[in-house]
Amino acid sequence: MRLADFIEANSSRIMGVGMSIDRKLCDLCEELADEVELLKAALPESGISLHCEGAVQGRFDASRIREAVHNLVANAIKYGDPGSAVQVSIEGKPQQVTLAVTNRGPAIPAGAEAAIFDPLRRGAAVATTGENSSLGLGLFVVREVVLAHGGAIEARPEDGVTTFIMSLPREP
Repeated sequence: MRLADFIEANSSRIMGVGMSIDRKLCDLCEELADEVELLKAALPESGISLHCEGAVQGRFDASRIREAVHNLVANAIKYGDPGSAVQVSIEGKPQQVTLAVTNRGPAIPAGAEAAIFDPLRRGAAVATTGENSSLGLGLFVVREVVLAHGGAIEARPEDGVTTFIMSLPREP
């Protein structure tokens, strides 16, 4: 049995239990600056940048947030226009922190914006760079990290630019 078939057949048991997180006081700009530097070192041609605005401290599981941003940036590079920049931005608001990952590339098919976060789904038929096959779990993991924090995630495709936006409450 292929791994993808096994996961699909057992997804409610494997993935349906939710994700546990370990919230600690942290500064997401500091945490994501480290993650972006690691991504830039691994993918020097990708043009990844980070912009922080406002106070972005709160009680978060920093390692899980880093994992989610890593997945979003990897997706942006894999499915975006080759050579186009990937922008990671963080904005502090009174009750929440908003993280966004933006890139240029083929549009997510109309109506697929919510379904792309389901396990074993992909929004683009073919990757523009790198490996063309995947299990389609990256965006599912992102959604689970956001939900475990009590937040929300959405994909906004518009005029050849796609932005994934995570809204995370500062406190549980």
